[in-house]
Amino acid sequence: MTDSFRALISAGGFAAAALLQTFSPFTTSARDDRWGFGYCAPPYPPECARAGAGGHPATATCERDVDSYVAAVFRYRLCLTNEMERAVREANQTVQSVKCPKDKRFCYGLPRESTP
Repeated sequence: MTDSFRALISAGGFAAAALLQTFSPFTTSARDDRWGFGYCAPPYPPECARAGAGGHPATATCERDVDSYVAAVFRYRLCLTNEMERAVREANQTVQSVKCPKDKRFCYGLPRESTP
């Protein structure tokens, strides 16, 4: 997806790329792989903002593209935060499952074994 997104941007189709990014399943949550780790696709600044540094006034379309980009940055930040928290929870559960049999202080929050 990243290569096609970059191709759209380089071809001048930022509005289409922003639309794809807005409705993409990768925008607000990390895409999980088979091990449970995710990937948060980073947003790319609009081409008009990079080219517009020469003192030319921004067009209304460019301003909308920049607004969409800023919104995408916040979605990206949320995705990274969620992924970081998920990874820490998984690490804590892994440590607990290994240390619990040796030290009962690590057994909090783990599912209880049923006794017949």
